Amino acid sequence: MPYRIVSLIALMLMSSSAWAHFPWLSIDKKGNACFFFGENPADTTYKLPPAIAAAELQSIASDQSQPIDTVEVTSDDFVGLKSAEPVDKSTSMLSMTTFGVYRGAKLQYYTQYLGGKMPTSLDDCEPMAGADLQVHAVDVDGGVEIYVMWKGEPLEGADVQLFCDRGHNEGDDTTDDDGKVMFDDQQVEDGLNGIMVGHTLSGVEGQWEGQSFQSEMHYATATFFDPEDE
Repeated sequence: MPYRIVSLIALMLMSSSAWAHFPWLSIDKKGNACFFFGENPADTTYKLPPAIAAAELQSIASDQSQPIDTVEVTSDDFVGLKSAEPVDKSTSMLSMTTFGVYRGAKLQYYTQYLGGKMPTSLDDCEPMAGADLQVHAVDVDGGVEIYVMWKGEPLEGADVQLFCDRGHNEGDDTTDDDGKVMFDDQQVEDGLNGIMVGHTLSGVEGQWEGQSFQSEMHYATATFFDPEDE
């Protein structure tokens, strides 16, 4: 494994997840889906590791998924994958990527873009089939509720971080027994907002591409637009 990637994963394991790199999904001003690898939704120029560059994107609508054709883009202000054609801003998107195995841990990423009008109830949130770890956002009086689900059940005790589109950490909270945290209207800023959450499983043994692992580290990012923008 190249030294740069080893250093990246070591940093991820040893430091706060706020300072590590994760895949993110967003939409640019031309309507193209943007998939990139950064510390936050504003960090769009980090070189893609091979496993991230090979990721596949899909659109989610009415519990059906469709692949999104992408092209690799390298410019002064963006390094990553963009959809070959504009996508509907109201369509949610998902990517699931296994990064690899390092020091006995398998790293799995789930990357979401939550499109369309934000639901006002968890019951109205669109499930993302196949994603063990997923995030849902609900518009409520005074802010946005974030629900974290693990294999369809609420994930209690998960640390959830909120970022604005300039990359600032606007909030950090831990999910309750409903898998929920709430960020108020002062924390959820105009424009694109990003969520990052992790979940570690110890004592889970297996193999990935010939490498053995004894634990799994699952990370999800999700982006959404401030519902007050709608």
